[in-house]
Amino acid sequence: MKELEEGRIERVFSPLTKILSEFIVSKVGYHPSTEHKQIVARSLVNKYPVLSSNNQNNPAAFWFNKNGNGQGKHTGKLQWHLGYLVKKHNKRKQTPRKTVLQIDTDLNSSEEELNLSISSQKLDEIVSKLKFMSPIAESRTIIEQDWQLTYTIRTEIKKQAVGGEKIEKMFNTFPLITAYHGHLVSLDFDRLFPHAKPFAEIWSQLEDRILEKFHYLFTEIPHNFIRVLAIIKKKLPTRGIKRTSDLKFQSILEEIIEWKSIDKTYDFQCKSPKLIVVGEQYCDGFSYGVFSKKKCLLEMSLKRHSKCSLKHTSF
Repeated sequence: MKELEEGRIERVFSPLTKILSEFIVSKVGYHPSTEHKQIVARSLVNKYPVLSSNNQNNPAAFWFNKNGNGQGKHTGKLQWHLGYLVKKHNKRKQTPRKTVLQIDTDLNSSEEELNLSISSQKLDEIVSKLKFMSPIAESRTIIEQDWQLTYTIRTEIKKQAVGGEKIEKMFNTFPLITAYHGHLVSLDFDRLFPHAKPFAEIWSQLEDRILEKFHYLFTEIPHNFIRVLAIIKKKLPTRGIKRTSDLKFQSILEEIIEWKSIDKTYDFQCKSPKLIVVGEQYCDGFSYGVFSKKKCLLEMSLKRHSKCSLKHTSF
């Protein structure tokens, strides 16, 4: 962007409009939603503030301004150029004879209600839209609503696919699945287990009882949460593994939490979901939830990590 660096921004308006419009068409067609156009416009001015409009309430208004000329009448260079492309390529939208039932975006709606209120074609459009969207703060509400609407598709993937294929297909169909530090997966978990009791409340009671009963085990571990995990794993070993007195702590938690040195680069892979902590042994650190060859950054305490990891196993 040589022109931008030199301050000649008027020279980039036309080529930028064409490039961005062609990008939108290539991703979602000639009739993008207002959300698509807003995301592109906001991303542009966020990256290049010099291209912002004088409208303090909407810096991206020069490129796309929702309801700029009244209800349903949008303005902006992207809006106008996309309209030009529709006419040029004769891509006017055909109004269907049958009206689609209004989409209920109430996050508390049942699965049956959602199935009745949205067509399969509309679901496919929403899935494509989610692939296109960027997980920024401004898009979070829209992404969460669309995520709820596509719950049935993820349910079908879990039923039809198996093992690593299931995880691979899930990540390919919904690349936003790791967005917002695993929050979207938490939404699915809450729908799958709506009556599940709060993890922190249950664990707090359980942790105190375990530490009191097995006060002599793993006393060298200063972190109570990690210590309790080690005790549970020792007392409840994986089926088929003999309980041995010389079993090392590393092998006890190797399928739950694994610590990596902070000064090395790793290609995170695992057969089953686990937590990878980059930092000192048995301490909190920069952590990932890893599923097969996929990873998700989880910026929270180790105890909350485990809650999130349990939710991800709902795949």
